[in-house]
Amino acid sequence: AHANASAEVHVAWTNKWEATEREVWATRQLAAEGCDVLFHRGNSIEAVVVAGELGCSTIGFVVDHRMVAGEHVLISPSFNWGVIYLHVAELVWQGKFAQATPTNLFPGLQEDAVGLTAPSFFVSKDTLAEVAAAGAAMVNGSTDVFCGVIRTNEGTTVGAPRTCASVDSLRSMMWQP
Repeated sequence: AHANASAEVHVAWTNKWEATEREVWATRQLAAEGCDVLFHRGNSIEAVVVAGELGCSTIGFVVDHRMVAGEHVLISPSFNWGVIYLHVAELVWQGKFAQATPTNLFPGLQEDAVGLTAPSFFVSKDTLAEVAAAGAAMVNGSTDVFCGVIRTNEGTTVGAPRTCASVDSLRSMMWQP
C-alpha cells in the first residue's frame, strides 16, 4: 500500500508449502473478491497460471513466473543462490555452520542475495524507479517495510503499532504450522 494509500491487502493462507488445490482455490477466491494483483508464495505454479487465465496480474516468488504465465506476472522477488551458497560455504569453511541460526544463516538485500526478476512490460518506468528507490532505502536503512502489527498464518500477531521489527526477529519467525 506504499504506492497507493487506498490499496487494500487481502490474505489467504494455505498453511502448507505444497498445497496446489488450496492455492488455486485461494486464487479464485481472491479474484472473485475483486483483487487485481495477487502475490503468490508457494511451491506450485498453478496459482500464477490460474491468475493469468482470470486476467489478474501477479507477483511471483523465487523464479520468473512469466515463463508459465506470461506478462501478467509483473515481477518476482528472487534469490541469488550463488551469494547464498557462497555464504553457507564460508560458514562451513570457518567452522561456524553448526552455530548458524536463522539470523545469520541467510544473507539479505545488503549482500545482494535477494533481488527482482526482469519486469513485465506492463510495469512502467516510473514504477520501476520507485521500486529501485525503495530498495535502496531499505538497504541503507532509511526506511523499513516491516512495521506495525503483522498477522501470522496462525492468526496471532507479532509487532506493535508504530514500531518496526528487527532483522533478527524477522529472520527468526517461523511461518509454517
